[in-house]
Amino acid sequence: MYWDYRRKDQLLPFEKLSDDYEWFFIFFRYQKDDPVAGLNNRLYWSDYKSPYNLLRAIKPDGIIFSDLSSIYAVSLNIAAKNTKVISFLLEHGVKLDYDYYLRAETYLRAAATHTRQREKINSLLFYLRSFKFKNLSSLYKFITLPYKLILLKSDKAFAKSKFFLRCPDKYLLFSQQNFPYYQYRDGISSDDVIYFGNPYLDDYIKVLNSKTEYGGEPYYLLIDEGLIEIFGITGGQKNAFIQKLNEFAKRMGCRLRVKLHPLDYGKANLYEDANISYLESVDIAELIVNSVGCFAISTSLMIPLIVSNRVIAFRVKGSNIQETLAQFGVKFLDYLSFCPDEIDFSSLRMKDQVKAAFIEQFLYKNDGNAVERLKKILESRYQ
Repeated sequence: MYWDYRRKDQLLPFEKLSDDYEWFFIFFRYQKDDPVAGLNNRLYWSDYKSPYNLLRAIKPDGIIFSDLSSIYAVSLNIAAKNTKVISFLLEHGVKLDYDYYLRAETYLRAAATHTRQREKINSLLFYLRSFKFKNLSSLYKFITLPYKLILLKSDKAFAKSKFFLRCPDKYLLFSQQNFPYYQYRDGISSDDVIYFGNPYLDDYIKVLNSKTEYGGEPYYLLIDEGLIEIFGITGGQKNAFIQKLNEFAKRMGCRLRVKLHPLDYGKANLYEDANISYLESVDIAELIVNSVGCFAISTSLMIPLIVSNRVIAFRVKGSNIQETLAQFGVKFLDYLSFCPDEIDFSSLRMKDQVKAAFIEQFLYKNDGNAVERLKKILESRYQ
């Protein structure tokens, strides 16, 4: 599988299915760039001259991609198509809107170092070796894709280079919310998609649906947003936001805990106060269920919290997901201008008929059994 295995939370569904499948992971070009320890069956692109060499080495029954927006991943998918190895795209978060990912990509690329010219050549050769004579009808789009990737942001390039070979056999999507993104980028139809829920939220949903007692120090929880800068929020504005939440928490006799997004782990210059704790790798389900209440912006973790009336959401400019949530009656406070006095958890109520439609749109099902459905999908070998 092509997966960024640096985040342990992203491996949870595969750990649960480890008795049923042997997983091989590939993400990094070179072993020297891999910071992860303690994970078996890791492969590296540089060890293989072509995607066919890789497939012959491990002989997989199928391939799961976390995304298909890298030249290596597309190469492997083309080889899978040519050798009749089934491929799936299994996403790893609630999709926002197409333009959101273009903005996020621009921000990340601006912060990244440039790839050395030799590495670019090697990846291009790897890609070119995936092509077979029987793919001749796709030759033009196959050849022009790398050129477009150089000129355009990758998602824009893929949207302008739609062809069968670069798409997986099936898109395994959490819910209907995520379909339009892939429909626009890859030109797929509903026949290409299987909805099954969010496997990363299974344990979390089961904890939320259970009754637990917490005897520790009371606290409010902010589920922080990664890349908040793409919404035009500055570091100073983010600190002012946290300061106001902390003011509210103090007034209620509680601490404020901030669960940082992985992209913000180790981030400096965050607002400091003795009442605030910044957290990185933690049991998020337990942290949420034991809180007095939660605050969030657009993280996928807030979706089950909306259903259970546990979260105050804050509006930022340019987030289409928030516009969709508002259609279901979700209320927002303004990220920049809210006053602590406006925070009122008693106002969070969603009508039952709206709740059912909301769950279908964003969660598919709110039962915590997505991994079981994923297992059945993989066992059935959808063609």
